Amino acid sequence: MALPPETDEELAPVNSSGVELGEEITRDEILPYFKSFYHTKPYVSLIGGLCTQGKTKGDIDIFINSNHRDISTEFRIIRMYPEKYWFRFRFHYPFEEEERLPDASINLVDEKSHPGKFTDYMDIYNEKIEVICGPELVLMSMPKKLELFKFAKLLKPAHGHYKGEEYSIDKLIEVVNAKPEWYEKGIYVQKKFDGVHIRGDHSKDGKVIIWSEEGNDITSNLPTLVSEIKEACSDHDVIFPGELEFWSDKKHQSRQQTTAIIHTKEVHPDESKVILNAFDTLLYDQDIHNEPYSERLKSHAKIKDTAHIKKADYKLVHSPTELRKAVEHYAGLPGSEGAYLKRADFPYSLSGSTLLNIKYKNTFSWDVAVKSIDKIKGANAWSYLCVIEDEHGEEVPCGKTYNCSIGRSKTEPLQEGDILKVEFVNLNKYTDPETKKVWYNMWSPHPIPPWRKEKTKPDNTLTAEKLVEASHGTVTEKKWPKRYEDAYPIEDSDPYLTYPDESKKWKGMVHSHIRGRSVHLDFRLQVTKDYMVGWTLYIPKGLSKDPETFAEAKALNEKEIMPIVLETMSNPMKKFNCGTKESEPIEWATYEGTVQPGAVGATKKEHGHFIIIDSFDVQFGAQKSYFHEYFCDGKIFNGRLIFRLLENKEEWKKTDEGLMTWMMFNALKSPMPYVISTRAAKKSWISPYGSSALPRNIRNKIPERFQYWKIKDASRRREVRDELVNAIKKKLLKVDSITQGDFKFLKQTWKGQEVIRKGPSRTLYYFILKQGKTYFSLALNTSLLASETATGLPFRYPISLWTAEGEIPPGTKLNPTKATPSQIEVLDQGKATIFIEDKVKKFSLKGKKIRGIWIALQQKGSNLWTIEKSKSPERNK
Repeated sequence: MALPPETDEELAPVNSSGVELGEEITRDEILPYFKSFYHTKPYVSLIGGLCTQGKTKGDIDIFINSNHRDISTEFRIIRMYPEKYWFRFRFHYPFEEEERLPDASINLVDEKSHPGKFTDYMDIYNEKIEVICGPELVLMSMPKKLELFKFAKLLKPAHGHYKGEEYSIDKLIEVVNAKPEWYEKGIYVQKKFDGVHIRGDHSKDGKVIIWSEEGNDITSNLPTLVSEIKEACSDHDVIFPGELEFWSDKKHQSRQQTTAIIHTKEVHPDESKVILNAFDTLLYDQDIHNEPYSERLKSHAKIKDTAHIKKADYKLVHSPTELRKAVEHYAGLPGSEGAYLKRADFPYSLSGSTLLNIKYKNTFSWDVAVKSIDKIKGANAWSYLCVIEDEHGEEVPCGKTYNCSIGRSKTEPLQEGDILKVEFVNLNKYTDPETKKVWYNMWSPHPIPPWRKEKTKPDNTLTAEKLVEASHGTVTEKKWPKRYEDAYPIEDSDPYLTYPDESKKWKGMVHSHIRGRSVHLDFRLQVTKDYMVGWTLYIPKGLSKDPETFAEAKALNEKEIMPIVLETMSNPMKKFNCGTKESEPIEWATYEGTVQPGAVGATKKEHGHFIIIDSFDVQFGAQKSYFHEYFCDGKIFNGRLIFRLLENKEEWKKTDEGLMTWMMFNALKSPMPYVISTRAAKKSWISPYGSSALPRNIRNKIPERFQYWKIKDASRRREVRDELVNAIKKKLLKVDSITQGDFKFLKQTWKGQEVIRKGPSRTLYYFILKQGKTYFSLALNTSLLASETATGLPFRYPISLWTAEGEIPPGTKLNPTKATPSQIEVLDQGKATIFIEDKVKKFSLKGKKIRGIWIALQQKGSNLWTIEKSKSPERNK
């Protein structure tokens, strides 16, 4: 596929078609039918903070309802106002331009969004097609004359690749090879400067004007260059285009920084570091813009190089091999944006465009994930807000693509989470000065087809940092853009609302934190590789005395505080009043000891004691701004733990005087994870892509067809979750976070000779949990009817034991003696609810004699188990 043929500088004549469609009509006969009409109504509107709030210290936001950039309307609006307002106008359109270079008086929105009248607005102007009274015939002709101090459009080249393809030297050569006459005439190759396009005018009497690409006079902002233009052009009338670059400490700076220097009200402190690269001459004592470029270079050579004005270097090539070498050379120079090709005979078109110049860009590409989609009206086209990932798998915004037709089909866009390859010129890194949130932004982001459906993960911030450096991107502070507010609500910056990777294990622990007689619990949860979030759990009373040593602190804590903790965690009707803590490094997970007065964790006069009372693995359930759900497997803190924001009650205000307060409790009565509850389905709440918000033991029970967390599209993810909730409700699927079962407590006795192979005791006790076909059994040394704690070993024959009662003959599994009779008696039995199944088991028993919450714990490095009842001390009066 070749580019369209070049246009001639001379306009072709308009000849009669010779076609006759009826009787002759005259111009005077037709003109009266033309009446005025509205093209767009309204056309110009005032939006933004100035309109909404009635006042602002920021921009004057103007929305122009046009499908192309209307520079003339922007200019007229700005120039109605005194100069002090010019720099504050910001124009918005319902489209995106390919490249928007800010200007001193025309600040096009640079956030690659689709702004519009999305808040309060005031309509200012209509676009009316007004009929001209007594229209006159105007003869059209191409501008042929270039005049000193009269601005004309600066030239833009064609692209050195085909639409939808990436820039590459191979593609560039393919494009040029389709135009063999280029090699015959010769091609001048130059560096493509990464700066700001300008035009300099100089007259014999020493007058100088420097124009921006938009035609604005920026002369007063560049006094160093003005002085050196006079030196470079001496006693001649000269017009030359060039590119401004900003170099600091011998390092090339970004285009945005160059733009900032030339668009200040006062002369910028770095103005003297700007270099002007002159690459053509259009007038040298006479207009030469229509002469071939090779001839203009003779006049261009007469311009003198100075400290800040440099004539651009070039190479003339006549073959693909020479072209490749030249492009590689100029594209590889410091600060280069690529290479610029000019056919040797090209005249400088005053129309602002030419097909006789071709640009090649040093571009970069990476894989990004789609975060949100904007549909382009009237077309099967979309623009995509994109993200990458940080080292922990969290999303980091990285900009918005240009409009494209890349989708899952011709009519279906990509979905959230789909991977897209995007090419860009440079990558900038920004940090919000207040929230410290980081995001990246691609300059000139072109999506490259096809959709990368074979990939599931985008590139990460490690790659981004390398691309920022390689592409000479900006690294600076900048306010969090409005375009991210919908995709990333403010609460998403809260570490308490994160969902750590479910494939990894995350630690949790609880400190009893003592300062003098004051005690509270520090409940900490790991959310990243390095940090833990925390909750303060308030204890309703302090210690009876100020402990003098760490050992005394531990003893007092065990005696006076732990009964309260155990009772609260085993009784779903009891709650801890609590509040959030500052995030702490992971080292806190294992710290235990005493800190001196005045140190962190102590008071000015009293020591601080940190006692670890529980450690566990934690899994993350639903995380909302008012509701947090954690699944823990600690000895004390185990099960489904809920933190809930509630309206403050008078009796709670000892610890929190605010209107709202947090309460924490163990959800023993409602163990179903929130995400698969009927309530979550009714509220249409769903966990984010990749997070099930389920504990591992339930997640592993979910059939593949119901695994909603693997679906990228949020609406479809909710639909599948709702199907799962319905299946659970109809008992088609059982995934309760607790397991219902039965228990038995048995006693076995022997009569006869003293020696019993079973063991030295004449009596054994057995505790058995039955969950369907699964059994957990212990042979105990003590009766649970006489003591609330016992120790034992797993019993080998639980199935036989479950049905055993009465006399047990010698020589059987349950009575391995040779001749001693044995009796098994059922002391108690009933229903059991199992909350945790592992080396720590927690269960609720409902027998006639044995009731309440019990915990069975396997001792470290041993096969012994200890079973004990959760302590329930008397209520404090």
